[in-house]
Amino acid sequence: MRDWVGVDLFAGAGGASTGLRDAGLKHALCVEWDKDATDTLVAAGFPGVCGDVRDLKHYEELGRVDLLWASPPCQAFSTAGSRKGALDERNGWPWTLDIIDHFKERGIGPRFVVCENVPGLTYHSGDCTGDMHSCPGCYWKGWIIPEFEKRFDWVGHIMLDAADYGVPQHRRRVFLVA
Repeated sequence: MRDWVGVDLFAGAGGASTGLRDAGLKHALCVEWDKDATDTLVAAGFPGVCGDVRDLKHYEELGRVDLLWASPPCQAFSTAGSRKGALDERNGWPWTLDIIDHFKERGIGPRFVVCENVPGLTYHSGDCTGDMHSCPGCYWKGWIIPEFEKRFDWVGHIMLDAADYGVPQHRRRVFLVA
């Protein structure tokens, strides 16, 4: 990853960005809407921009993008929340795909995408009727995965627990790789 250039969407305060930088990724841009989190990103040496990931002006100056990392808001899919899924106004998956399409239209990438989210995104709701708009698991299998498959030759996913990597807490997340 030594010469790779990356973009981080929904960057938060830079946890994933830090790990990616430690692995050798050079960030061209980290977009986060929360000002305090963006200030933390910038203080840590990242090219943080406070704003909405949907605003295409953030990406006008970008050149090649090798890796796009995205951590779309998880509230819509968390088992701790109301689980409105695709109908939740915070559903950032369509926005992530819009940015991927924008990059591809400009011919700048991305070569690879990694997205992380809560495991609840892959779970079917208790009253699942197969409707991908109201059931997170149906949305995952019926919309998210197929949309990535339209754009990339290979799409896979894995569930990881931070405790398996030395973090002193269980924090399971699903990672989509394309």
